[in-house]
Amino acid sequence: MVEVQYPRVRASKPKTRTGCATCKTRRVKCDEAKPHCNRCRKFGVECDGYPSLAPKTRTKKALIVPKQDQVLMPRPPALTRLLPSASAGYQSEIEYLCFKTFQERAATELSGYFDTNIWRRTILQVCHEEEFARHAVVAIGALHTTMELVQSNVYSSPSSEVLNSLGTTHHRVALLHYDRALKLMGELTLRDEESALRCVLLSCLLTTCFENYIGNQDNALAAAQKGVDVLTECLTTIEWCKPVEDLKRIQTRILDDSDNDLLSTFARLEASIIMFDHNRRSPRKLEPLRLQNFPPFPDFPDHFKDVREARMYTDVLARKALIWRDANLQKWNYSNLDFGTVDTEDKSWRIEQFSRRAQREFQHCVKCKGQWVKAFIPFYEATRSFPGSKEYLGASILMIQYVSTNLMTHLPGQNLETYYDRFREDMGTLVDLSRELLESYPVTTSRKAVYTFDDAVVMGLFLVATRSRDGNLRRQAIHLLVKYPRREGLWDGTMASTVASWLMNQEEKGIKVGDFVPEAARLRIVMLNPKFAERYVTVRCSELLDGSSERIEMPDVVLTW
Repeated sequence: MVEVQYPRVRASKPKTRTGCATCKTRRVKCDEAKPHCNRCRKFGVECDGYPSLAPKTRTKKALIVPKQDQVLMPRPPALTRLLPSASAGYQSEIEYLCFKTFQERAATELSGYFDTNIWRRTILQVCHEEEFARHAVVAIGALHTTMELVQSNVYSSPSSEVLNSLGTTHHRVALLHYDRALKLMGELTLRDEESALRCVLLSCLLTTCFENYIGNQDNALAAAQKGVDVLTECLTTIEWCKPVEDLKRIQTRILDDSDNDLLSTFARLEASIIMFDHNRRSPRKLEPLRLQNFPPFPDFPDHFKDVREARMYTDVLARKALIWRDANLQKWNYSNLDFGTVDTEDKSWRIEQFSRRAQREFQHCVKCKGQWVKAFIPFYEATRSFPGSKEYLGASILMIQYVSTNLMTHLPGQNLETYYDRFREDMGTLVDLSRELLESYPVTTSRKAVYTFDDAVVMGLFLVATRSRDGNLRRQAIHLLVKYPRREGLWDGTMASTVASWLMNQEEKGIKVGDFVPEAARLRIVMLNPKFAERYVTVRCSELLDGSSERIEMPDVVLTW
């Protein structure tokens, strides 16, 4: 790998007491321009002004934070309070600016519409303590800047050569620091197991994020699966209690995760991995012995008190439902799996017991889904009185995800695509909520979002565009995907609009827009295997045989964008 040569920080000079507070914190020489120094302006940070020259009577070292000797109005937590100190090890201005990019822009987009602390607080705090996190954050910040430059429509301007050079430089910085982060992450396994758990999970999260940024979904999936496996092994070794309060206490003790963000994040990650593998028909390894120790689901409250609680329940529920659905789909392969015995008769008995449990667990998930929506609807309706609030936006996303789960699954043996016509009203709600979020409450000031960590809007609009045969509704969904290109989790909006447009054109051949699409003309996507870095996707569909209830698979189609 090519080594990037950074300008080194200047050696220390005799100190003065008249420089601005910002330069003093950064330990660089201030040019002392008034009212704000030029060095801060050129560096792209806010100048905090100059200290008073009045003589001081205190002998103690001055505190950086103000003394609470007067009543102050509480301020919302500011991200600037999480800036690393000069001792955090930043070796150049570009390195520090990449951290700022992550802090001020990337973290906001990664968080999406939920009030999560993972990206905007936890990761930033770990940068003070762990060098691997600092290098990973710098790498993601540099890559974010590169993607912003690529997405901006300014390369045709006279300064395009300069912008191209900047993009190349930031990309090299990203690769350099990512390489350093990976080497340090490899040393985490040498630490004490309990103290390393949280760091291992965060390292998997950062690796997944970086690999998704560059479109390398295979590496992203591998990193995410490693984190899922580590957390699952930990949770199956503890005594599990049903009340959610006990679940929270367990997470707080083991992961130092008072907000349960890590639990929810990895539950969503595992659900995304299962869905992605299912879409591309990649066989998953089923481990009956691990599933036998799967903890019971916490009891549902009568109603959810906030978005965070509702989200935690639906994340854990979605993960469990997908795991047990996958177990039911692999019944044909049970005889080849490890059930902890070599005795033929004993194994047959265990297979029978496991098969019954798989059916029972999935049926319980279906029941829990009804309990979840019953507890969620009153809260969702209450948030409609506060448009734009965090609870309002979070509840909107949860409703989109709920409708999406209905469109993702079909009953066993259900071979008719007209089955999804019953969800017409729900699909309309999903499109309306998505349009409102994208147009009225964007997560960034730019029309193009670089990358959001969780699946939500893109997947929902894709499902409407491919499951609805209402010509107007599916076109609305495709229009939003095209107008607001974005990447979410393992979904790319441009890929989604490309596939949906192709499918719509295939189904509507010889049919006027708005006319009913008969079952014989409807296609079902049975495989979706994207390669984001190469910008192509392989699609396989099935169609209904004439005069039959059986579906046959069609040849693969490769689409590019």
